[in-house]
Amino acid sequence: MECPQALILDDGELDRHCVALQQLDVALERCSGAEIRDGLPRPTDLLITNGRHTLALPELVCASADRPPTWICIHNQDFHPLRERLRGLGVHYLVQTHASDATLGLFFAQLVHPGQDRRALERVPVGCEVQLHWKHRTPHKALLRDLSPRGLRLAAPEELPIHAPVEVVLPAELAGSAVTLSAVVERCERGESGWEMALLWGILQPDQQALIDALTAGRRAGTRVTPLQSRPDVDGTEIPDWDQLARDADRRATPRHVYYGHVDAFPVEPGHAPIAALGRDLSERGMRIGPVRGLAPGTDLTLALHAGNDMEPILVEARVAHRHPDESLGLTFRMLDAATRNSISRLLEQLPCVAAITGQEDLVPTSVRIERRG
Repeated sequence: MECPQALILDDGELDRHCVALQQLDVALERCSGAEIRDGLPRPTDLLITNGRHTLALPELVCASADRPPTWICIHNQDFHPLRERLRGLGVHYLVQTHASDATLGLFFAQLVHPGQDRRALERVPVGCEVQLHWKHRTPHKALLRDLSPRGLRLAAPEELPIHAPVEVVLPAELAGSAVTLSAVVERCERGESGWEMALLWGILQPDQQALIDALTAGRRAGTRVTPLQSRPDVDGTEIPDWDQLARDADRRATPRHVYYGHVDAFPVEPGHAPIAALGRDLSERGMRIGPVRGLAPGTDLTLALHAGNDMEPILVEARVAHRHPDESLGLTFRMLDAATRNSISRLLEQLPCVAAITGQEDLVPTSVRIERRG
């Protein structure tokens, strides 16, 4: 028996979802009404059902012992008892019937063409309108494409410079009441109808981070796409990436703090201007910075860490340990004495309350001066 890549069970109302999958060249089978019966072939990747057929799923015939498909319920309601019932049935995602075509396309693309996303943090498609503030410009509306615990993607009418500190106002439909969050522009590219932007969250207060975590984990109503449980293809059964496992172990051993301050890199070669980059995170054993050209793994550095206040800079010897898929750099601290360790610990304690975006100045919660040693 040949199994389709995706199987849709509905009552004729999921035409848009079929189109979105066909645009991704997904081998699709759709059954409606009387066509839905026991003995249908189980899909290899996606099982998509409307609310009625989610609660009365027929018995699907499996042609092999492969993992089960990702199960998506399309529903016009969203409340916590419904989510709990769907979790109990084994549904992986709840998708609102009114989710836009762009949201559906982005969501399905993540599932059928995951690439590195299987090891990345979950990005939850949203598709609602937000307010975007930068310096003294008039705030303008932007489309929130998706959220993750570390950042967001927007479609906006105006271009913004890389590393620009901005404020993003999430609407009440997502947050209960309007919430203003700090972010930094990491990428800005022209799209079909405006500018496509990737932003990293700035230093968030604990309640703000808790809100983002709740939205991306499916613990708050209002999102167009809600993850209910881990997908079957994200279960640790793939061949492990040992370098990634080592980095994860390091993160568990030494908690990392969000550290989106400006990073100034000073190459030792004469005549080279300082390189501007952004910090990503900081721990007692190392840190991660944004993409910097010319710093290869194995390069020894001297770092001067600044807390954005009157603290004396902390001088740290470090080495570039690895370059991540997104071109950011992981740095490992070396030969730390007791005084330096204590200074870093004090800096980490201050990070949550350092950043402040006033709209009148650039975001400089912390900075790192990098000097390459010869």
